[in-house]
Amino acid sequence: MTSGSFARLEVHDWGVRLRGIAMTRWIVPTWEARYEELAIAEVVASRSRLGVWLRLKGGAGAIGFLTSNSEETARALEAHGVRVDRSVTQFRQVADLY
Repeated sequence: MTSGSFARLEVHDWGVRLRGIAMTRWIVPTWEARYEELAIAEVVASRSRLGVWLRLKGGAGAIGFLTSNSEETARALEAHGVRVDRSVTQFRQVADLY
């Protein structure tokens, strides 16, 4: 789980890329997934922020991105055929999302 303070979620024509901003690239590894690899994108909420939790097909992994633009991100993913669950899953710890 990371946020726009540390990383950027990029939406491309082939899939998504999550990578650290210039100052945090040594901490935040780059993560990529093609749209056909994504099982679902779920809108999630911590106490103070919304985000998007991306799950890979086959339970092969997941990653989260906290953003003030979760609805915009959800629409962009849907436009590429990714199933989106907007029911907002509340979490206290990232482990709650697995």
